[in-house]
Amino acid sequence: MDGHAIELKGVTKTYSIRTKENGRKSSTNTVLDHIDLTVRKGEIIGVLGGNGSGKSTLLKILSNIIAPTEGRVVVNGKVASILELTVGFHDELSGLENIYIRAKLYGIPRKVIDERLGDIIEYADIGDYIHNPVRTYSSGMKSRLAFAVMVNVDADIFIIDEALSVGDSRFTIKTVGFLENLAVQGKTVLITSHSTYVLRSFCTRAVVLDGGKIVADGLPDVVCPAYDVIDLGSQEALVEHAGKGIPQAQYILSKRCLADGDREGYADWLSKAAYSNHPKAMVEYAAVRASEGDTAEAERLLLSAAKRGNTEAMWRYSAMTQGFDGGDIRHGLKAIARKGDHFDVYRFARYLDLTALNDDDLAQAYNEYERAARMGNKGACYEAALMKLNGIGTPIDSEGAIQDLRDLAEQGDMQAMQDLVRIYTDGTYISPDTKEQLRWQTKLANAGVARSQFAVAMMLMNGIGTEPDPAAAEEWLARYAVSSLEDPLADAADSAKIIGSKLPMDAYAINMSLIGGYSRRALISNLSVMLDVPNVKDKDLVFQLSQQAANSAGASSTVLAECYLKGIGTEPQVE
Repeated sequence: MDGHAIELKGVTKTYSIRTKENGRKSSTNTVLDHIDLTVRKGEIIGVLGGNGSGKSTLLKILSNIIAPTEGRVVVNGKVASILELTVGFHDELSGLENIYIRAKLYGIPRKVIDERLGDIIEYADIGDYIHNPVRTYSSGMKSRLAFAVMVNVDADIFIIDEALSVGDSRFTIKTVGFLENLAVQGKTVLITSHSTYVLRSFCTRAVVLDGGKIVADGLPDVVCPAYDVIDLGSQEALVEHAGKGIPQAQYILSKRCLADGDREGYADWLSKAAYSNHPKAMVEYAAVRASEGDTAEAERLLLSAAKRGNTEAMWRYSAMTQGFDGGDIRHGLKAIARKGDHFDVYRFARYLDLTALNDDDLAQAYNEYERAARMGNKGACYEAALMKLNGIGTPIDSEGAIQDLRDLAEQGDMQAMQDLVRIYTDGTYISPDTKEQLRWQTKLANAGVARSQFAVAMMLMNGIGTEPDPAAAEEWLARYAVSSLEDPLADAADSAKIIGSKLPMDAYAINMSLIGGYSRRALISNLSVMLDVPNVKDKDLVFQLSQQAANSAGASSTVLAECYLKGIGTEPQVE
């Protein structure tokens, strides 16, 4: 149990269903079915699942509210469970009085509450209502007050049910901030939410329950999209979740409205997603507000998205506030582009794109990308495809944009591959397709992308996009393990080159150990060594490795060309 906060073995929960006739048991309902789950200390786990999947029952068992019918539950540490934020309030007492009542339920000493009362009231942000009876509060106000008390609980394990589905966007920001702070402190958190977008932003692991069983368990970036495919697949489900305030659903709906020519619906759902703190929606809606002349609100949206790590927002905010959005720089780059080659046109388009403040600027950027693309610039092809995909600076054309990305991906463009994985996963532009998702994840994995290797392993393990294949999943996990060690081993190989033969394992041997994991760095390193040796002995191996290096997206094909020219491992080909 060392290092484990929670351990479940064969946990089952059943309820008897009795008929009126004789009051005898007629059947049983299995809510949890032989659950095995180990939670390490410091993990932040998002628990996903539809109604009736067993989420709340699982959290109640972990909180010691109900006992399992079968199985073993071991919890190592003090638990604070927040299963229903508004439970424990006395409707006829004021919010101030209820603070002390709720604190007592959590075991917080009155002296501590006295010291922190001002902070709790400020955190709840319900104004003079703090002195009113709780029966006069809205559900959102009750939730804010309850959460304001809960943040003062000192525990090792926090179990939270649907805390992100109540309150407004400001409340959500506070909630996420509190949970992120718990992660920094090394606390263990299990939280349920319908918002996979929010869970992906701070959870270290995600678990999906369905029919009382764990059907997926792994990295949020792998598990959450698979859940979204099921959860947001139909238009009815999408509209339902968007109406509940789920940012990803709102953003997807905005894109579908745009594709259908419904500009009003697009703007409406885009604004809702933006003010629900969806970073991409914030960036897009900032351009809308700037076009309407509200630059102050555009700056606020961009800054908020930038603080959430959105790189595009960082660029645009910097350009807007530092004056790089026009004047001599733009005119100078335009003049260079008109006289230069496709690289100059691409640089001008990129500058226009990064400094665009309104729809007209974005349209000009798209036109320049298209011009550079026609001249053969692949970077411009990629950027134009993204703008076409999102309807930014040009009418939306999802089908054409996806085909452009597929063409680039077939040529080895890793950014295009990553975008295709996202497109076929989240359902923003077209219906989710797990087979296509697996296809492009596999290409990335074969190119040596460690994250994709793990994703492929999980998809094969859980039968996502294909039939379950545990053996193949194990192979990918083994390759992922090698890829994870690539940097330290490759650095050791570089050091071995300097130290020389005094080491028991030379640089060549270290790199050969990495090649099985499709390490591009190791491939290129060994090829550079072998090609420098006169009269290479193993010419077939050189040619084989060079082909593998050239086929790995992002790797140079120069070595392969040299093999053809020199006839290393193949017949000389000068053409």
